[in-house]
Amino acid sequence: MDSYHRLSSSYCPQLLLPRSLRFLSVLWKYVQCRGPALVNAIFFERTSEYNGIGTGAVFGHIRSAVNVPIDDVFGWHDQRWLNTSELVRIFADSGLHPSKPVIVYCSTSVRSSMIWFALRKCNYNATIYFGSWPEWLIRAPDFLKIIPERRRA
Repeated sequence: MDSYHRLSSSYCPQLLLPRSLRFLSVLWKYVQCRGPALVNAIFFERTSEYNGIGTGAVFGHIRSAVNVPIDDVFGWHDQRWLNTSELVRIFADSGLHPSKPVIVYCSTSVRSSMIWFALRKCNYNATIYFGSWPEWLIRAPDFLKIIPERRRA
């Protein structure tokens, strides 16, 4: 039996979809809902993943996604989240707006949970795309992926 994944946004009706359809639901939100903001969550020192030049896998990002490193929202040295006003500034500087839904992803969904938490702390309508980059890489049409040409082979 398929598990279920709940999606909601202020622009789209709530959906309860089989987990196997989660990719289609994200694509549907992307196309039909006037493109919710997409956030690629990575560590600051791994920006090469976002730019598609990392080694060991095919890296890149979903077209129109912005990069918000988890190091920008969590202070590792003192083990604390940034305060809400700092988070709001970081998200605004990244082009995110609280009135627009946000889909967060990374390469494994682990890092995206930290950005999701910070977004929810600031009252953003945020959803984690659990299929993440590996699923998008396989299933999405090429025009929705940003990958350097040399990595497409």
